[in-house]
Amino acid sequence: FNGDYSYKYGKHYWSLGATKMLKGEVYLWSGKQMGGGEADYRTAKTALQEVDNCPGIGLEDNFTNVFAYANKKNKEIIFTIHNGRDEYNMWNGSFRGNLVPQQAYMTSGSYFDENGVSFAETKDAELNGLIRLQIKKDFYNKVFREGDTRKAGSVKAVYVKEGEDLVYEACFPYKFQGTMLPGGSERAWLDDYPIYRYADCLLLLAEAKALLGEDITTEINTVRKRAYGEAYFEANKATLAYPNEKGGDFYSVNPFVAGDDDPIETVLKERLRELMYEGKRWYDIRTLGYTAKYSTANEKRLLWPIDANTLTNNRELVQTEGYLTSGEGEE
Repeated sequence: FNGDYSYKYGKHYWSLGATKMLKGEVYLWSGKQMGGGEADYRTAKTALQEVDNCPGIGLEDNFTNVFAYANKKNKEIIFTIHNGRDEYNMWNGSFRGNLVPQQAYMTSGSYFDENGVSFAETKDAELNGLIRLQIKKDFYNKVFREGDTRKAGSVKAVYVKEGEDLVYEACFPYKFQGTMLPGGSERAWLDDYPIYRYADCLLLLAEAKALLGEDITTEINTVRKRAYGEAYFEANKATLAYPNEKGGDFYSVNPFVAGDDDPIETVLKERLRELMYEGKRWYDIRTLGYTAKYSTANEKRLLWPIDANTLTNNRELVQTEGYLTSGEGEE
């Protein structure tokens, strides 16, 4: 790219900014998982700081505007997968097929949003899918703090009425909402899917700094201020600003997030809240070594095995640690 950070063909084409993001990820991994240590963390930090050279880069003022169908390729986006009419559906249609409610349920009049409004009276009556990948109720209640706009912008709760009371029933992803095409009868999942965006960059930079033992206040609080809104954040700095967001009943026996006592935990927490449904979580906990705490993965099988045919055809290969080769019994 010869130092050219411009988006010549649009943000759905690879760019120097995307390259710097990838470089940051690679060196965070090699620093933590491959013995690169401080030198690699510094390389990652430098690459991520250079993302600021991208023209017009910055956070959107409103979290949900980052993903709005009418606001594609906004100033926060560094690299995205483009989805357009007659071109492609997000996740090849599997988003609708696995993560959103059936239209029949949403139009029945029996299900309500957090304000007691029937979904049949909202645009969400256009949703059509089958929730096969359900979100735990505890997850919905234990990840976000009060006032965090990322909760409503990422996940939607469904309620039923028992008398005059609203009772939580379930929730579903709400970050990507698709669009109703002219003449359509159900929502089309034509949202662009971000691979890299500026909030991601800030939090990766915080990760590099945390691994170097440096202060992460600026990056974390920049992301939090947008998440809560400047006025709410400033009024509640004593409990929301880094490193004050910790303690209390919220974090006691919380299986998903921890307080600000440990800067690495802070980064993981903020990335979970900010980047939910953007394909980052597994790689975050893998890179930083938190799979045992935050997943049910078998610690001996975090890498793929080599298949039997490949091992047969190339006798020089050695099976991945944690998997026995044929004839050695089961593990």
